[in-house]
Amino acid sequence: MKIYSKTEFWVTVILLILTVALSAVAYDRWYTLSVFVGSYLFIHWIGIIGTGFITVFTPIYYALNRKRPKSRKILLKLHVYGNLVSYLLVSVHFAQHLGRLSSFLSNLGEGTVLFFVLTTITATGIMERFQIAKSKQRIVRLVHHYAVIVFYALVLLHALQGFNII
Repeated sequence: MKIYSKTEFWVTVILLILTVALSAVAYDRWYTLSVFVGSYLFIHWIGIIGTGFITVFTPIYYALNRKRPKSRKILLKLHVYGNLVSYLLVSVHFAQHLGRLSSFLSNLGEGTVLFFVLTTITATGIMERFQIAKSKQRIVRLVHHYAVIVFYALVLLHALQGFNII
């Protein structure tokens, strides 16, 4: 069966289009998410929620996937769609900061690298899930797994700097 006939593929495409559209709107500042909710701006909460889901659920997914093989389909869908929605949230967070700081690109630092690593994880995850570039699946899987390790290191660094710990 071709991937284009799968509903899951088209939901993924729609989520990616929505990510690009909402990020473009955030970058152009058509709306602002810079209102305080508690001690942080709402735009920061969006990034924290998106990143938090990815950092917490990914190891849970891998552990449960091995221990409960009967629930693999449900876990995989939660992993794919949960991480795509999280990617959407992080993209909007990044786009709004990029639009605000476009004259200060040197200030973006590890957040920019973190976003590109997350984009690599998302792209290779989609390639793995839908068997795009079948002949290169070993390389895709390798990049995906090692990018996750880099992602965790960068999230820790970004969070420590964001909370003014380092």
